[in-house]
Amino acid sequence: MLAFLLGIAVSCQKDHLSGGADSKKTGTELPESAAIAISYDVIVSTFLIPENPDDAELLSPGERALASPIVEGSRVKQFINRDGTIDGEIQRMDLEGMPSYPEPRIGGPVMPKKYQPQRIVIEGGASTSFNAEDEIISHCFQGAETAMYFQRIADELSEGTMLSGEEFDYMIEGFDEAGFEVSVNSQDNNIVELVHEFEDARRTVFYLDKVQQRIRARAHYDAEGQLETLSEYVFEPGEPAVLTAHRFVTFYDAPRNGVRMGVWKTAQFRNFELEKNL
Repeated sequence: MLAFLLGIAVSCQKDHLSGGADSKKTGTELPESAAIAISYDVIVSTFLIPENPDDAELLSPGERALASPIVEGSRVKQFINRDGTIDGEIQRMDLEGMPSYPEPRIGGPVMPKKYQPQRIVIEGGASTSFNAEDEIISHCFQGAETAMYFQRIADELSEGTMLSGEEFDYMIEGFDEAGFEVSVNSQDNNIVELVHEFEDARRTVFYLDKVQQRIRARAHYDAEGQLETLSEYVFEPGEPAVLTAHRFVTFYDAPRNGVRMGVWKTAQFRNFELEKNL
């Protein structure tokens, strides 16, 4: 994401993650088309809760049950190609330290295991899902929720360029000239807020950490100023900083009672490996 923002600024001017270990080279052989290879283990928890905790009493028993997280472990391998596309493989598996919740519950897996994806392969703009017997159960062009989620994570994990202080200031000036509203966060002088407002009054706000040179959060607001989505990133300090955790939430109004609900997805990363062929 920072690389994408850097591209905007320049054009307008002319994640081992646990335990504090450094990232290292992976044994994965890089295809000729790939510039970067990354691999990591990730535990993702997904749950549904009201934005205002006081609204919980308005929910039905079924809606309350959705607050119980669905936890999935995956081993992920991704190649970021020279043309900007991302290929990869997501292998579902139980990882050490995963919390356990009773399976027969509302909001839990109800799909027969034959149709539950255990492996997802992303290649050439298409996503193919396989079951535990390695049989194809679905095939679609990119856009599947799981595939797109890991694509966004790959963008953050692959960042590795640190700018000098002068280069960083030059980049911020580029955002200002590009029409972004630039300001320093009132609670943390190390955070620069970059606000882009669309013609229809929707807004996107990036929170950029000057020290780590990373996007720490990204928020999208509708035309009325109501928060629609929020992504937050936690990095292990270093040069470059390495992503260790991610939290994402998207909001909607429940059709039955109008309660504003948040769908939360949190991720913890470990055993991160990276290799570059630039």
